Amino acid sequence: MKEFIKKTFIISLISFFLIELTGFTLGFFRIIPNGSPAVMSIFADSKLSYWHPKNITFKHDYNQCWGPSTISFNNIGSRSTIDVEMLKTKPRIGLLGDSMIEMIHVNDGEDITSILQEKLPDFEIINFSSRATGLYDHLDVYKNLIKNFDIDYLVLFPTENDLHNNFIESNKPNEVRNQPKFYFDELKNEVIKIDRNSLWFKKYFSNFNKIKRSKPILYLKEYSYSFKIYYQIKIFFYNKKRQSTLTKEQLNAKYDKKMSLLINQEKVYKDIMNQFLTEINKDKDNVKLITILNLRSYLFRKEENLTRAHEIKINKFNIIKDLWVNYNNAYFAVDEAKEFIKLNKHKMVKPFIFLGHTCDDHYSKFGAEFMANIVIKQINSQIK
Repeated sequence: MKEFIKKTFIISLISFFLIELTGFTLGFFRIIPNGSPAVMSIFADSKLSYWHPKNITFKHDYNQCWGPSTISFNNIGSRSTIDVEMLKTKPRIGLLGDSMIEMIHVNDGEDITSILQEKLPDFEIINFSSRATGLYDHLDVYKNLIKNFDIDYLVLFPTENDLHNNFIESNKPNEVRNQPKFYFDELKNEVIKIDRNSLWFKKYFSNFNKIKRSKPILYLKEYSYSFKIYYQIKIFFYNKKRQSTLTKEQLNAKYDKKMSLLINQEKVYKDIMNQFLTEINKDKDNVKLITILNLRSYLFRKEENLTRAHEIKINKFNIIKDLWVNYNNAYFAVDEAKEFIKLNKHKMVKPFIFLGHTCDDHYSKFGAEFMANIVIKQINSQIK
């Protein structure tokens, strides 16, 4: 029996070593991502919808069209290499948005938080942004997190997908998980909220799932090539299952449906926006709200290169733009961005294009630099 256990242990150890070596080789030659998956740095949250682990650094390989990015989260789970104390020693600027401003696609030091902190040394910059969030999630982040840190300026970055992030077409509570959803009831002519799913959270916060999200397991996944191989196999089959086999007619019908939903999505967004502004206005004597719209690749593409998916996004962008411009003259620096792209085109070679990447239009280091300059411009206009 002892001999069997010994042989089993040796075989397992050799197998593990070979798998690790194989994974390292595949990662080195970019056959599989040479970093951890982005899902490791985002957790469901019962108050914020989504938030990050604290005091940890990852090397995420979010998309293989560019190299891995090293990203850090500080003592409050905010994207930064600098910790935040409760008591402030200088005026504070809070950044609030989704993945565009969270910027896990950009290395530490090249992200918007780092750039702003370097260029505005007399201010403290805190990034409260997180992936997959919409305006109602931002309201919850403001109420449950931002208010604790005595922010002087809050810079909100709406993205076109905010129009649907907290929207649900049906009124089925079982389709809601960690993120509150809203729908428009045609009969009642009102917006209805479906709150977070407490039963889903009960499973999510089970002891077993807590262990899966613990730091030792996160570090194990971060440095294990066996895990990277497993995850790639998992993603391969997941994507294969989701592959669309729609005909052109079915695809057009799908886009027609998405276009028709814009009416109710706008009604829901307006309702959420009113709630957000009501909360912000309670603190208007202490907090100045600045709104800067995020700029994605479809805004810079030639008209003949736009797909129907792009057209829907442009419609969403225009809806959100009009709402925020009417409220507080929200800034959308499309013309300035075009000039910035033109001036830097000799540096924006593959994998970079416009303010993002060739395979993903989340901001690149160039987009981070441009948006940081716009924030500084808007902050300075408030000070004057």
